Amino acid sequence: SYGWLLAGDPDPQGVRLADLQHFLRRHPQIGGLFWDFASLPQKPRSQEEDVAFGRALSAMGDLYASPLGTVVLRIKRIPPRPEGFVE
Repeated sequence: SYGWLLAGDPDPQGVRLADLQHFLRRHPQIGGLFWDFASLPQKPRSQEEDVAFGRALSAMGDLYASPLGTVVLRIKRIPPRPEGFVE
């Protein structure tokens, strides 16, 4: 879980991706990954993608409460402000 840095790109400089890769290298026993931005269709979405997105949202609780075991990685580090960011 992490906050998005820009509306259309949560990680424009790849800082969080690097953090995730570092974590996964240290934990090779993790056999699967769900990462919302990469795993779900983002806006703008087609009608078909909207349907798939809705189905995924309805199953989201299963990902975080799996009886098989779930690891939730919370990235706390805040990357530098993206270039060109306008408040």
